[in-house]
Amino acid sequence: MKKIALFLIISMNLSLNHSNIIVAQSIRKDYREFTSKEMSDYRLAINALRVSGIWFTLASDHSNHFNSIIHTRDIQTQAFTGEQFLPWHRFFLLNFEWYVRNATSTTSYLSVPYWDWRTDNTVSSVWHTDFLSISKLPGFTFTRCLPGSSCAASGSFPYLANTVDINNCLNLSSFWLNTLDKSTFSTDFSHRLEHYHDRVHVWVGGTMNQQASPNDPIFYLHHNMIDKIWQDWEDRSTGLQSSFPVTGSVGMVHYTAAENGVDVLANDMKDSRAITNTNNSLLGRANDVWFAFNKKVILDGANGSDFVCNDGGDSYLYRYTAATSSGASTVVGSMYVGDVRRDAIDDIVSDNKGGFRIESNARVDFRSGKDISFRPGFWAKGGAKVTAKIITSPDGFTSNGDVSQREIEESEQSMKPKFDYVIYPNPSSIYSMIDVLLPNTSNELSIDLYDMIGNKIKTVTNSTYGQGTQTFQVDMQNFENGIYLCVIRCDGKNYTQKIILQK
Repeated sequence: MKKIALFLIISMNLSLNHSNIIVAQSIRKDYREFTSKEMSDYRLAINALRVSGIWFTLASDHSNHFNSIIHTRDIQTQAFTGEQFLPWHRFFLLNFEWYVRNATSTTSYLSVPYWDWRTDNTVSSVWHTDFLSISKLPGFTFTRCLPGSSCAASGSFPYLANTVDINNCLNLSSFWLNTLDKSTFSTDFSHRLEHYHDRVHVWVGGTMNQQASPNDPIFYLHHNMIDKIWQDWEDRSTGLQSSFPVTGSVGMVHYTAAENGVDVLANDMKDSRAITNTNNSLLGRANDVWFAFNKKVILDGANGSDFVCNDGGDSYLYRYTAATSSGASTVVGSMYVGDVRRDAIDDIVSDNKGGFRIESNARVDFRSGKDISFRPGFWAKGGAKVTAKIITSPDGFTSNGDVSQREIEESEQSMKPKFDYVIYPNPSSIYSMIDVLLPNTSNELSIDLYDMIGNKIKTVTNSTYGQGTQTFQVDMQNFENGIYLCVIRCDGKNYTQKIILQK
């Protein structure tokens, strides 16, 4: 039986053995990671929607529901507390993305980008001056009143939330409270995020400050950022945290049968990677949404369970490239598959919330512009077919690039996660963290720190642990600057790594 190593970075040349590729799973990225071709194709898609009339129909749908529970408003004594602000717009984005991918024969690979207004917050932003500028979209009728223009909004309200604002929002524990208060002082996540959402509309101004705001293409980039932040909030805990009130119906009543064929449930919008609905067969795995950031995307599970690829039909396709700079023709992009997360400095470290599993009858293709790293928490059952491809040009979709392929022939047991660990930050100024992935139901684990002449100076742990990820902190504040050896022993095997202390 063939033995293969799954936890590696793929960069080999083998052949792809099947051609029945479906439209890619949605990996959404910052618009500044779009290549010039992607920018051009995206404009082509939305112009086709304008010509067909779908563009204006979508804007009308939003306008028709504006004074309802999709926003927090008090209009003509009718109080709406925004309980469906996040799920309604998430599904609205899914509909829009479906239209974009089906707009022309050359746009099926596109995913809607997002505008990260936390840092990209000047009027010279590429989306305004080039990518989605008014001059680049002849035939569209939207207007903008950005800061500095004669029609711009005045006062303290029109500013964009920064990273600190959004981090404070992400730290809120309550999802939604029955209140009309949406401000920087809101104590629930949904209302405070909606407040920062409002500020973006006012900052852009013009059409974006009207009920039919989707007539401005920046609407979709803005709301995709809101959707990303909601997913980031969910990912901070194990278990789905969003909780919607009962409002007279179990359905998301503002997506009615007349508009969408069937009501869509707000509760099924909680995890962007697994948007499903038992009432709507159109909501299947093709609607999985993953968010890339800083030229990296993580494919993992959440809420205490693995993400599972189990469709025995056409292939799952995960494709991610990032332009080296906005509109460039050279692509990069790193893909990490497994039970991992980003730490505070954007390193990829072990997690304990759910990995990525491939069932024996599934075909899964991973494609990226730079590298594809399979980490602990990724595993495939015997009979699964897994391919990975490095895309070397911005228009690479199904044919170009260096291809790496592995057919999984091992048994299910042999594919389960193996022992792994990561130490960070390293160098360290005060302490280091050690994440250890333990593969067995019972693991004898010890972690000791030695100086360079072999003296044991600290024992971090010496105990038995169950399967999963354990995190340990190594306090080094009383140590002198220098190099130390961290020795990890698990079930009779030793693993050694240097830790550099620089205060």
